[in-house]
Amino acid sequence: SELPQIEPPDTTAFQNTFTDLSRKRGADGIVAILPSGGSFSKSLMDSARAAQNFVRDTPVEILESGGSMLTGFPALAAAKAAAAGADFQAVSQTAQKVIASSRLYLVIDSFDYLCRNYKIGKAARLIGNFLKIKPILKLEKGETSVVGKPTGASASAPTVYSKLQELFDTELRGNGAAHCAVFHLDNPACADDYLKKFTARYQPAETLEVECCVEIGMLTGPGTVGIAFYAE
Repeated sequence: SELPQIEPPDTTAFQNTFTDLSRKRGADGIVAILPSGGSFSKSLMDSARAAQNFVRDTPVEILESGGSMLTGFPALAAAKAAAAGADFQAVSQTAQKVIASSRLYLVIDSFDYLCRNYKIGKAARLIGNFLKIKPILKLEKGETSVVGKPTGASASAPTVYSKLQELFDTELRGNGAAHCAVFHLDNPACADDYLKKFTARYQPAETLEVECCVEIGMLTGPGTVGIAFYAE
């Protein structure tokens, strides 16, 4: 069956938003943090950059992040900075710093949706499901890579998290306080377990349980668990 399609806002939608912020709300600068990677995100960025040219009175900076909490973390940090009185440049710098240090890992429960979206052959899908392969994907700055492919007994939840923890240790070692968010698609027990283990080991300054974004949900399907973080 056909998967649902999602369309990005067009140039007019961005232009109206930027104009409203500039003229009606008196913004002295606009920082737009948008996901990058994939055809959807490219269209999104193109529309935003085209709209940027129509705003004359207020500086507009468009930043590429990633997706899901790779966009959410810098947006939250930028909003907090603005609320605390930071100027346009400081808000932008805050967002850029968080974008640079944000990471997102996905544990995929089934090959079915990946096969539909990435044109993986039927044989590969059957083998992947038969061997109970649970791919671990890493999303960073708009790029996606496979960082683990646990199979069979090694694909159990505790073993998969042990692999994730090795990756987290490498990313967080020697850095400041961590901020963490988890989401899932019909897999709340696993998501809760991941968050508890992450919290116990790294004592994050902030923990969030968030909704899975539409784009990731369509690509990965039910059972997926995501864990995102950045270090100050």
